[in-house]
Order: sequence, then structure tokens, then C-alpha cells
Amino acid sequence: MKVFLGGEGPDELGSWVYERPYRDAKSMRPGVVEALLRKVSAAGWAVVDGLPWRLIRKYRHGREMHAAEMRNVLGLALRAAEAGCQILAFVRDRDGDDARERDVEAGIGDAKARFPQLKIVGGVAIEELEAWLLALLGSSGTEAMHDAKALLADLHEVRSTEQKVELVEQADLPRVPKDAVSLKAWLGRAEDVLQAAARR
Repeated sequence: MKVFLGGEGPDELGSWVYERPYRDAKSMRPGVVEALLRKVSAAGWAVVDGLPWRLIRKYRHGREMHAAEMRNVLGLALRAAEAGCQILAFVRDRDGDDARERDVEAGIGDAKARFPQLKIVGGVAIEELEAWLLALLGSSGTEAMHDAKALLADLHEVRSTEQKVELVEQADLPRVPKDAVSLKAWLGRAEDVLQAAARR
């Protein structure tokens, strides 16, 4: 099955963050989203394209007015469908914005209704992707941390995209604390979608 990725930058997307003319097929490197998917299930799917959040064209349909993040999720789903993908996988940092979390989830629900052929593995990282990485290291209370990025860098010396991907690859998913709710929810969605893909 074909997978389309979405995320904020190179940490989430790896080489897929670059626009198509600037990609080198021989040196494509994964980001954290792809590494998380592979951690859940490595068979039955392949990434074919990706898009950073800043380049999403917000979805528009008639006179309907949606919150910006809902329209971003719908725009991402439209791009995935146009690329012939069966799976859309993305992560968006919450960054302390409760409305962002609600709107992303509403966008996922709307995208599933508008693009029923598309399976979606998406959600918000509370409060940021680095909190998920700390949870993968077994740390508790990561969703309440105010600067997980600094903590990850200072305590664990994990700074680069490559180091973050390696952290995911070496992680033991059963060690993820129960209070890493947003990460566990995302992994649950990934498991549902990718295990079904592997059985095909």
C-alpha cells in the first residue's frame, strides 16, 4: 500500500520534507513518522510522497468554513488521495494549543468521511514530537513537559533527525508509559491500519 506523509519539518519527514525536484532518490532518509510506522509494522506498505505542513494548500469546498487546522488536514488528505495513496500518516505538534488538537481531530473525522478510501494514521504530539521521543525512552510525564526538545538534547544528547530516527528504531514500544496518551493513541491507529495492510 502507498503511504503519504505529513509533518512540520525534517524531524517528522526526513528527506520527504523537500519538494520533489530537490529530492535525491539514492539518498532518501526517513524521519520520525516513517520510523514509527516501521516500528509498528515494516511489511505491506511503502512511502511514496510527503508534504511539510507549511506547504499544505488548505482544503476549500463550496462556502463551507472550517478552522485552519481542519482545512490543513483535509488538504493533506486531498494530496494523499491525488497521489493514489491508501494511507495518510502525519503528526502535528500541539504546542499548548488545545484548539489545534480539537481541530486536527475534527479534520481527521471529516477527511475519513470525504476520502473513505484513505486510511489515516494521524494526530497531535502533546506538546511536541520530542515529548514522544522521551516517552519512547521510558520517561513518564512527558505530556506535561514545557521544553521536551531541550530535555532530549541536554539529558540524552539527541538533537539531529538521524539521532531521533535511531532512537525510534531502538525503542521498546511496550515500555511507553501509560501517560503518553497522544503517542499511544497514534501508535494504536498505526497498528490498526498497518496490520490490515500487512494481511493483504
